[in-house]
Amino acid sequence: MEYWSGFMSWPIDPEWRCETCGDRGSLIWGLIHGVCRCDTCHTQYHMRPDGEIVTVPLCLLKPEYKAPANVGWAKYHKPISQWDDPMWDWAIKTADTRRQQAQGG
Repeated sequence: MEYWSGFMSWPIDPEWRCETCGDRGSLIWGLIHGVCRCDTCHTQYHMRPDGEIVTVPLCLLKPEYKAPANVGWAKYHKPISQWDDPMWDWAIKTADTRRQQAQGG
């Protein structure tokens, strides 16, 4: 059985873009109701927190993985579900270095 199938048909805010790759509106449903993922980078989103339908998908990445996902996507252009440990390690280290530089450290 395929876990991810069928493009999401719920209305999405027209200004919304994937937080990782910047793609717009290409979400595919998962088996868990209200959970979908970007068809491009595989970042997962929730469309029904607390039972209420939302029009702005809520990213399910932990906050500490959002910046590394952005950095890694820019380098690899490969879905995050296919990254191996060295790819994540590089993305986490690079995102942390950039954060420290931005803070003046």
